[in-house]
Amino acid sequence: ASRAQPDEPEGEVPEPSEPALEVADKILALHNEKDYFSCFDLPKPRMNALNRPVWDVTDKELSRAFRKISLKIHPDKNPEPRA
Repeated sequence: ASRAQPDEPEGEVPEPSEPALEVADKILALHNEKDYFSCFDLPKPRMNALNRPVWDVTDKELSRAFRKISLKIHPDKNPEPRA
């Protein structure tokens, strides 16, 4: 059976735009502030008329954001010595 091709090749590692330690420190600081959406550079949910949160982010976008961050800080994927 053939599988659908992903938008990004599985083995491709994005070029780190900032050192892994800075990314990790940024994520930990945002997490400690309970700003979970900013950890992944995703928009915060908006409130609907009933004051309920509505998040306009798809599962695919969330998955990509998680993968992007995890590849930047994973020691097997990032050649930086302190990753």
